Amino acid sequence: MARRKESAAGALNKDSNQSAVERQTESSHKSGTIWDAIRKADQPSLERLLDADSNSINTRGFVGECPIHMLFLYGTEAHLNMAQYLITRFPEIILQSYNQEEYYGEIVLHIAIINRNATMVEWLLGDKRNRPYQEQQLTAAASGHFFQLYRKCASPLDQVNTSFLGPTIDRNDVSQVCVWSLNDLDKLAKIGDKTALFL
Repeated sequence: MARRKESAAGALNKDSNQSAVERQTESSHKSGTIWDAIRKADQPSLERLLDADSNSINTRGFVGECPIHMLFLYGTEAHLNMAQYLITRFPEIILQSYNQEEYYGEIVLHIAIINRNATMVEWLLGDKRNRPYQEQQLTAAASGHFFQLYRKCASPLDQVNTSFLGPTIDRNDVSQVCVWSLNDLDKLAKIGDKTALFL
């Protein structure tokens, strides 16, 4: 009994010494989990897991992420194809947001915008099956610590000069600041998004 308590206390200390991101990474390497299937872009395994328990699509990781977020973060063609499959199968996940304070409120549209993936942004906003969620996507606010204005962070993205945004744009509401290249002007017109900012 004493060993069991000691072992549990040791595991608790180990968890508290690891960052949430480290625990997230560790969990993605546990074989047979949804996180493992996502990391490997193993769609057949993912489908088997979801067929056995469709609620696993709502599983939360250590930083508040859901499986759909990780697919967008990995961002390979295989991962994004799986993301489209999942959104088609479970349309409501298009609005799943991080629920922990670091990335609170971030949805996959935000990730696609930050990654400058115009094809995925167009699909998320413009595909007829996603249109019922368009307004909610465009008004979703990512307000976690990561998105705070003037936050000190080691990320090179934080070194971007945002003075060109002007005083009228709320820099904390990343859903209102869609950054596109001039080559994407025609795609923007097809979506009809009036909140985009062109560089």
